[in-house]
Amino acid sequence: MKMKLRGEIMIRAIHARACCAFFMLLLVMASAGATRGQQTTSFTYQGRLTDAGAPANNNYDLQFTLWDAAVGGTQQPQPAPNALTKTNVAVTGGVFSVLLDFGVSAFPGADRFLEVGVRPGGSGGAFTILSPRQQISSTPYALRALNATAAASLSSACIGCVTDSQINSVAASKLTGTIPPSSLPTDSTSYIQNRSTTAQSNANFNISGDGTAGGTLTGNVVNSATQYNIGGSRILTATGGNVTANGVGPVVNSNTFAGVDAGASVIPNATTSAGNFNTFFGVKAGMNTAKSVAATPFDGCCNSFFGNLVGLKNTTGHSNAFFGGATGIGNTTGSFNAFFGDGAGSDFFDPTAERTGSLNTFIGFLSGGGVTTGASNTFLGANTSGTSNLTNATAIGAGTTVAQSNSLVLGNNANVGIGTSAPASKLTVVGLIETTTGGVKFPDGSIQTTAAVGGGGVPPGSPNYIQANPLTPQAGVSFNIGGNGTSAVTLSGNVVNAATQFNLGGQRMLSLSGAPTFTSSFFIGPGAGQNETLFPSGEGRQNTFAGISAGNKNQTGIRNAFFGNSAGFNSTGSFNAYIGTRAGLFHTTGQLNAFIGVDAGLNIQTGSENTFLGVSAAGYGKTGNDNTFVGFSTGFPNSLQTANSMGSNNTLLGANASLLAENLNFATGIGANAVVNANDMIVLGKVAGTYNGVARPADNVQIPGDLNVCR
Repeated sequence: MKMKLRGEIMIRAIHARACCAFFMLLLVMASAGATRGQQTTSFTYQGRLTDAGAPANNNYDLQFTLWDAAVGGTQQPQPAPNALTKTNVAVTGGVFSVLLDFGVSAFPGADRFLEVGVRPGGSGGAFTILSPRQQISSTPYALRALNATAAASLSSACIGCVTDSQINSVAASKLTGTIPPSSLPTDSTSYIQNRSTTAQSNANFNISGDGTAGGTLTGNVVNSATQYNIGGSRILTATGGNVTANGVGPVVNSNTFAGVDAGASVIPNATTSAGNFNTFFGVKAGMNTAKSVAATPFDGCCNSFFGNLVGLKNTTGHSNAFFGGATGIGNTTGSFNAFFGDGAGSDFFDPTAERTGSLNTFIGFLSGGGVTTGASNTFLGANTSGTSNLTNATAIGAGTTVAQSNSLVLGNNANVGIGTSAPASKLTVVGLIETTTGGVKFPDGSIQTTAAVGGGGVPPGSPNYIQANPLTPQAGVSFNIGGNGTSAVTLSGNVVNAATQFNLGGQRMLSLSGAPTFTSSFFIGPGAGQNETLFPSGEGRQNTFAGISAGNKNQTGIRNAFFGNSAGFNSTGSFNAYIGTRAGLFHTTGQLNAFIGVDAGLNIQTGSENTFLGVSAAGYGKTGNDNTFVGFSTGFPNSLQTANSMGSNNTLLGANASLLAENLNFATGIGANAVVNANDMIVLGKVAGTYNGVARPADNVQIPGDLNVCR
């Protein structure tokens, strides 16, 4: 310890002398470098070490480090500082000499301090650090730049004396001034050149931010990754989907949206139908559908919403068909509903009244009012209403209200006529009224289950017979007959209960399939649903067919709604909605279709998830899936009457908008007489030609404001 402490004090003085020795050595090295051209970065360090006050005579290990401060600081050189260790250095008479080399980067001109550690030679112990560190002055380490010899020959007046061939590279950050266009190579692939006439060949651009054009942005194809906006609001989106054999495999983004915020929150599932197969047309139509990750495979899928605010609050509800302004506005999770007419399925257009009921059919302005959680109800007529949790209730006629489940109410305080067009009482029947079980119940509560005796001499008011032409109701009398009953004039009663059906002129006009339950089907009109087999043996159930021969061939299909003469005549599928005479007439198999209009989908035979709206919409073509045609006579033109496949995922919007080829996919035609003839094509407007005897030019497409394109 004495040797180390004294050595520390002694080395301080030696530091000063070492600096002089270092300085002298550097002068010699510089001179040698100028003479031999062999300048290095090493230098000799000479010092004196005493032990117990006497000059040391032994071998010692010495360690040298370089710092940028007298105390603390950062060891040098950076970024890789090093410690120079000299082992078994001979110290004779207290004097030693070592050769040190910290490298040229250690001496950039900033302050430098040398720190020395000492220990007995070969001991392997810790070094004793001598302090303080000694500063190395700038003169001793002013090493000559190794590559400065050639630069020394340049004149101080050298301006422009260095040519291009002598410059390897210059950092771009060192450049100033303007590069003239003539100095830039034409048609380079490294930059986009400002041109107003000719196109720059081989040039593309791809940016991660936004791009704005103050004038007109033009291109052969304008491809939007997700949607088109006007004034910052989305006006058109047609997200594509994966097509796989037989419908097996992942399905993503098979939706069609048109209108500001239509389907704005839809998150399609990558592996199931959830959030897919939706068609939304109108401002905010279905804007909250499938807004979060789906919990079940069908959440928020397969909906058809047409009109402003239609299905506004729908979240996970699926397989709904809503048509008309604010139709189904409050539906959230209800599924398999069919609402037609402004405000149908809502409470005076109130979006705060949420509904969760399923399998309801509401047709007419504000039809279905008050039904929030009920299911399998059918309301036909404006302002038809019921209570919140009805099941299998039917109200027919404007303003009709039904207040209990499993009930059918005809008219709002109206007379009902069967076999007559002018009923004079609550129920006027021209023809046979038959009851097979249960009998007839009278206002006094009595039930007649057997036929009354005839003949005179029977006491009046007897409960055992029906008295002829009573002036007042006969108390305690019911009748139940095994044969037929016929009234030449009017048969009246508070309730007329038919076990199976109501007939007019011998033809079935109104019936249910089986007992009135959640699974029953409802038929109106001769031949409507006459071949349906009863649930559970035949599985046909929950269908609503209205019109002569509507749904005539259906046996096992479920949850269909057909309205109109021969609508869905041949259909055996499920979850279909056909409205209009002969709508879907020849359709046999397929599901989740919506055909609205006379002859809509007339000739299609197989296909699913199609939406045809308009007279003769998709009138030709025998197969097709996921197509949306809106407008008079949309689909194949007369020249393709015998065409087979309409393809899939096609969209036509406008009277006479048509496909000019079979088997098209993702073809879109928008505008009256728009014609599309290739896959993955969007056509806006008609071509020049003669329409209705008048020659007309091709349509112009005008987009006010800027058009932002993401590519």
